[in-house]
Amino acid sequence: MKCSIIIPTFNKENYLAATLQSLSSQKYPVKELEVIIIDASPGVSSRKLHLEYSDKFKNLLWIDQSGGKLVSRAAARNLGLKAANGQLFLFIDDDMLLVPDFVNEHITMHLSNDAVVLGNVKQLYDSTVVNSSKTPVFKKEKTRDDYYIKAVRSMFEGAVTDCSVPWIGFTTNNVSIKRTHADKIGAFDESFTGWGYESIEYGYRAFLSGVKYTYNKKALAYHIEHSRNISDKICELNRNLSLFINKYEDSLSVKYYRDFVWGEISLERLNEIGKYGEDTLHKPDNGQTKYLFLKNWDKAYNKTD
Repeated sequence: MKCSIIIPTFNKENYLAATLQSLSSQKYPVKELEVIIIDASPGVSSRKLHLEYSDKFKNLLWIDQSGGKLVSRAAARNLGLKAANGQLFLFIDDDMLLVPDFVNEHITMHLSNDAVVLGNVKQLYDSTVVNSSKTPVFKKEKTRDDYYIKAVRSMFEGAVTDCSVPWIGFTTNNVSIKRTHADKIGAFDESFTGWGYESIEYGYRAFLSGVKYTYNKKALAYHIEHSRNISDKICELNRNLSLFINKYEDSLSVKYYRDFVWGEISLERLNEIGKYGEDTLHKPDNGQTKYLFLKNWDKAYNKTD
């Protein structure tokens, strides 16, 4: 199965180099991989990687968008989708380290399931990996679970889920979908700008189209942690979350997704709302799976502001 790996990037040359190095070390046949980089970085530094990795990937497409035409990650991924020739589209970010069986694990799941495949993500706190000319090596002690991934993946047990809200797991740092499904769903919504939720919205449309979801814990990628502007990110998240909710104002599960994201209700309660509606709200929320990271992140920022 030919796989198109779609990677948007902006001003992260060293991180992208680490990602490409781990991708070049995959056990899956390189000839079956199509690597598509959508590069909005100004200058020429990141495009040096194009020359370096052209010899390692037979099918490497570098889409230069340094002229400032791209305004969103959704737009970048749409360019990747238009250019892709594979039977399978695999989305990752430009700051991910992939285990050697990463692509194999995605492919294997697609051969046995006609579903969106969600991979596993852990956070890596080791900046030295971005300066390695070889496949980076790091200690397990410098990694931890991704809070959001850990929360939403808890609804899966390695099989196609019957959860009513599997779309909340469609995060484009590690997810794959067959072309046949992607063609029916259409493009990412480019009205989502900045950080967050353009992928969740796409995943919701996939769910509405009837596509099933499954999870492969072995399709593991490590996100290389880096600094970010917390206040800007929270503003972008809130704006895009409101856009998502307003777009699907008749959906109860989308409406209450905000409450889950901000730690007000559990995943179990959100799943109940998706299945049974608001009648379940009069019952106590005894769910054990809550996502508190954004809530705590926001508190930490406001405390130090």
